[in-house]
Amino acid sequence: MKKLTDDFISDVVRIKGMTSVKELAKLTKVNRWTLSDVLNGRKRNVSNVTYTRLIEYVKDREV
Repeated sequence: MKKLTDDFISDVVRIKGMTSVKELAKLTKVNRWTLSDVLNGRKRNVSNVTYTRLIEYVKDREV
């Protein structure tokens, strides 16, 4: 399990923009319910796979 920081979650939210959670789930290949919990602060600890997928999503979209 990996723990997501507030700063990292803020980055995901910022990059997500107006994209729906459902669409973001498709883009990241992360379960939409897990994503919803992460984005709404209900979940901080995620599996290594979810962590890696979110890291890759942010890294690929950083400006």
